[in-house]
Amino acid sequence: MFSEYDRSSFPLVKVKITGIPYGNDFDEFLRKWLELYEEMNDFSFLFDIRELGNINIKYCFKMALFIYKLRKRDYQYLKKSIIIINDNKIQRLLDFIFAIQSPVADVFIYNNNNNTITFEELELFAQNINLNNINEYDNVLYIEPN
Repeated sequence: MFSEYDRSSFPLVKVKITGIPYGNDFDEFLRKWLELYEEMNDFSFLFDIRELGNINIKYCFKMALFIYKLRKRDYQYLKKSIIIINDNKIQRLLDFIFAIQSPVADVFIYNNNNNTITFEELELFAQNINLNNINEYDNVLYIEPN
């Protein structure tokens, strides 16, 4: 399975992405995202994409189009996204996506090159990171919604 949604810490929704999408995997990933909007409750994402495979650039375009469509909604239930990466290639793909389309909410990209942080530590990080304390964290890139 390409993506696994964990809502046990709602309003923080943890999404683990592994490998590369096959068949309808990417569409299913986006469908689950839209389900959160349909529930009409504010939420935040913690994306762990440290195990993302060598993904085709076409998914960057699909993601940018999806964000574009989300931006047209009257209300953004997504309040922030935290994306955990460990690969500079993935950073470049994220840069590409956000160059095409800015995010709908604050995005904090944490580059965890050494992979030593536990998922529990990531969850605490995700709950605490904000614009007021971003300078306290190393290896965090902030992407502002426009």
